[in-house]
Amino acid sequence: MALPLYQLYLLTKNVIRWKQTDQGVFLLSLPLMLFAYLALFIN
Repeated sequence: MALPLYQLYLLTKNVIRWKQTDQGVFLLSLPLMLFAYLALFIN
Protein backbone atom coordinates (compact mmCIF):
# COMPACT_ATOMS: atom_id res chain seq x y z
CA MET A 1 0.00 0.00 0.00
CA ALA A 2 1.11 3.55 -0.66
CA LEU A 3 2.02 5.73 2.27
CA PRO A 4 0.18 9.03 2.67
CA LEU A 5 1.91 11.82 0.77
CA TYR A 6 2.45 13.74 4.01
CA GLN A 7 4.40 10.83 5.47
CA LEU A 8 6.52 10.69 2.31
CA TYR A 9 7.14 14.43 2.68
CA LEU A 10 8.25 14.04 6.29
CA LEU A 11 10.45 11.07 5.42
CA THR A 12 12.10 12.97 2.59
CA LYS A 13 12.62 16.04 4.77
CA ASN A 14 14.21 13.93 7.50
CA VAL A 15 16.50 12.18 5.02
CA ILE A 16 17.54 15.52 3.53
CA ARG A 17 18.35 16.86 7.00
CA TRP A 18 20.29 13.68 7.79
CA LYS A 19 22.26 13.80 4.54
CA GLN A 20 23.13 17.51 4.62
CA THR A 21 26.61 16.65 5.89
CA ASP A 22 27.27 14.44 2.86
CA GLN A 23 25.55 15.85 -0.19
CA GLY A 24 27.34 13.45 -2.51
CA VAL A 25 25.81 10.43 -0.78
CA PHE A 26 22.44 12.20 -0.76
CA LEU A 27 22.59 12.79 -4.50
CA LEU A 28 23.44 9.14 -5.06
CA SER A 29 20.60 7.97 -2.80
CA LEU A 30 17.97 10.28 -4.31
CA PRO A 31 17.21 8.04 -7.35
CA LEU A 32 16.97 5.04 -5.01
CA MET A 33 14.48 6.95 -2.85
CA LEU A 34 12.38 7.83 -5.90
CA PHE A 35 12.46 4.19 -7.02
CA ALA A 36 11.33 3.10 -3.56
CA TYR A 37 8.41 5.55 -3.71
CA LEU A 38 7.38 4.16 -7.11
CA ALA A 39 7.64 0.60 -5.79
CA LEU A 40 5.32 1.50 -2.91
CA PHE A 41 2.69 2.85 -5.28
CA ILE A 42 3.03 -0.13 -7.65
CA ASN A 43 2.59 -2.58 -4.77
